[in-house]
Amino acid sequence: MHSRLTHQDGRALVLWIAGALALAAGIYLASLSRKPAPPQLSQATTHLPAPKALQAFELLTHNGEPFTLDSLKGHWSFVFFGYTHCPDVCPTTLATLSAVAKQLVPVGKQSPAARFYFVSVDPERDTRAHLAQFVPYFNSEFVGVTGRPEQIDNLTRQLSILYIKGVPDAQGGYLVDHTASVLLLNPEGQFEAVFSPPLSVNNIAADFGKLARYYDETQ
Repeated sequence: MHSRLTHQDGRALVLWIAGALALAAGIYLASLSRKPAPPQLSQATTHLPAPKALQAFELLTHNGEPFTLDSLKGHWSFVFFGYTHCPDVCPTTLATLSAVAKQLVPVGKQSPAARFYFVSVDPERDTRAHLAQFVPYFNSEFVGVTGRPEQIDNLTRQLSILYIKGVPDAQGGYLVDHTASVLLLNPEGQFEAVFSPPLSVNNIAADFGKLARYYDETQ
């Protein structure tokens, strides 16, 4: 004896199939949009919830080449603000970053793995010639950057970098208090993360690898 499918039963079956297809499509689309969890980083590393885009700026490298927003695109960038007459923090940080650079390898889609920039907050004394002697001493691949005070301020304001020139001594020398953190910018030239003191070579290298992989996975 065969059962007969009524009009009502047929309509219910069509609705059930349509609902099942919609549910499957929703699950599929959700799987496509689901992002991996942010990486677990060391305590001194802060990953910005949303990378910060920068506005145009124009400075000059110690090689005499323009240093602009385009200079930060297509690769990762470690950026540190300081000055060449700094008695302790700046030389120590540059030495640390040189050790970091030796540990890095190209990660994911980006090559080279990173570039390193030392931006002067003391343009009065940090000429291109002076930076060209100071910066490569720590690493021949590092790039010193300088410019007019208003040009430097344009970039420091965007990255929340603070610096204050001290009172000159009898010989005219002075110190500059400045933010001691190292900033990480992604290959789109966006502010991605901050490495805060105390700086650890191993932690920075490991955290950079995690951030670079996460960046590739979420693009």
